[in-house]
Amino acid sequence: MVARINHGTRIAGVLLYNKLKLDAGKGRVLLCHNLPLRPVDGRIDTRELCRAFEPWLAHPHSRVQEPVFHVSLNPHPGDKLDEMQLTEIATYYMEHMGYGDQPYVVYRHDDIARSHLHIVASRVQADGRAVNYQDYKKRSKALTEQIERLFGLIPAVRGQQQRPFEELRKVCYKDSDLKAQLASVLHHLTDRYRFASRGEFSTLLRLFNVWMEECRGEVAGRPYAGIIYGALDEQGEKVGKPLASSRLSRQFGYKALTQEYESTKRWIRDNRKALAPTRAAIREAMKRCRSAGEFAQALRPAGIAVIFHRSREHEGRIYGVTFIDHRNGLVVNGSRLDKGFAANRFEELFTARAQEPETHALSQQEMPRQMTIREMPDAPTIPTPEQDIWTEHIEAQPWESHHGMGLLGVLMDEAARDTWEPRTPIPRRRRKKKRRNL
Repeated sequence: MVARINHGTRIAGVLLYNKLKLDAGKGRVLLCHNLPLRPVDGRIDTRELCRAFEPWLAHPHSRVQEPVFHVSLNPHPGDKLDEMQLTEIATYYMEHMGYGDQPYVVYRHDDIARSHLHIVASRVQADGRAVNYQDYKKRSKALTEQIERLFGLIPAVRGQQQRPFEELRKVCYKDSDLKAQLASVLHHLTDRYRFASRGEFSTLLRLFNVWMEECRGEVAGRPYAGIIYGALDEQGEKVGKPLASSRLSRQFGYKALTQEYESTKRWIRDNRKALAPTRAAIREAMKRCRSAGEFAQALRPAGIAVIFHRSREHEGRIYGVTFIDHRNGLVVNGSRLDKGFAANRFEELFTARAQEPETHALSQQEMPRQMTIREMPDAPTIPTPEQDIWTEHIEAQPWESHHGMGLLGVLMDEAARDTWEPRTPIPRRRRKKKRRNL
């Protein structure tokens, strides 16, 4: 079983998302805990449910900035569970995560090949304080493993685990609820990948038709900085109105991303041994590959994808290279990973090899065996290495993606990773107390 936890500011959007599943006949309400409502035939009045949560979320003494708790519990497709068992699992999980006295509602979703749960709760306790969230990801993972043993479920171990996040797919502007699509992609990618710059994060987002931009300025003499996100069409052009990060989550804002960049830079410096196999795989591929396509395929067995950024103004010259190390959950520029992986090095290498006889070309026997990727319903079609993806990037220059079997497919497989490093919680700014004149 895999758990996916989100914290949010507005409960109405989460409840509306679940209501849409109910209206489509792809979901049922299993339980309302510590709420003055009861589901009838698997349905409930969403408007009344919002009102029932209000006294908790609007607590006069609460300073919780993201008071909404939303978790999805995803059993293995081979686990055949009835509603009673699913309800027991949900209750056990919430009790041991510290939400036993909190109001929450449990939904069952049947919109994919297996039944899974969505639970929405208030993080604000009766006294206005937040439910303990320290190391919540570690505690949640240990708890899901305990539930697997207790209920006899198929364990979500590496190589056996299911793909729990079917909603991880390219953003489609034409579909409804663009905000929910953006939030889904951002949550999944920031949970599973580190990045040390805006450019690295932007490269990852563009694979899912999402663009980001920093906004800086000055208002009334005070400087400000923020982030906006928006959708791209299949040609890489911006479409629709962008959304400010504050409408999605604080963790996608300027301050949180700046902290993430610095944290990743420290991680890269402190984990040279962990990245040694990645560097070795890249160096080995550089010795024998003649082209960007061959290079990408040679890296695939090592769990590495590569994106070459090319300049249309300079006849497709490589001006940047980004590696996505799926095993370490890292998106990194080539020169940051190693000085020998700079863009100019690859430009010189592939140009020189193209002019040589095909002694360096990989034979069919030497080509690495490509991994099988299970098809997902409604998953986007990914271009092959021979196809160019031209889209706006740094200084309106295009970029080219070479990713063998399809980088998005790998990202979807990696979305179900069973290990991760907990993020450092963002410290809250303390209010200064006013002194009283005695």
